[in-house]
Amino acid sequence: MRINHLWSGGKFMEEEEVLPPHTDIACFTILYQDDEGGLQIRSDEGKWLNVKPVSNSFIVNVADSLKAWSNGRYRSAEHRVVYKGWRDRISVPWFAQFPYDKEIWAPAELVDDKIHPRRYRPFTFSQFRRDSLLNLFSKQENPVTFVESYAGISRG
Repeated sequence: MRINHLWSGGKFMEEEEVLPPHTDIACFTILYQDDEGGLQIRSDEGKWLNVKPVSNSFIVNVADSLKAWSNGRYRSAEHRVVYKGWRDRISVPWFAQFPYDKEIWAPAELVDDKIHPRRYRPFTFSQFRRDSLLNLFSKQENPVTFVESYAGISRG
């Protein structure tokens, strides 16, 4: 868990992207955000939608490792953080992740040859975490689609 404190200092006069579009790499994320908001998710149509803060509640985001483990049945949520305001913003994310040495591989119950063919090759969370962070900092591939290029099985 970590606590993110965005100090506004009155500088965010216009809406500004403070965390670029991405998906989380862990299993899932539980997020608390204060009443300032700022979290946006991308709709299927590509439009950014505000996630309105609700008092005494948490947001749960599916992440890439769970997407791979579920054979794509759960979709990782592409999101970003924008901010416009005079007040500081606080958010508290908690990242649930697989054990580092755990092989992430969709169970047989989630795979069949016709409707749900296997979509991802097996990988360990430690490998995926290391490689996705290297990719993020080298900007070789779009971090939003990294799990597809990293472990996706092509069907063509």
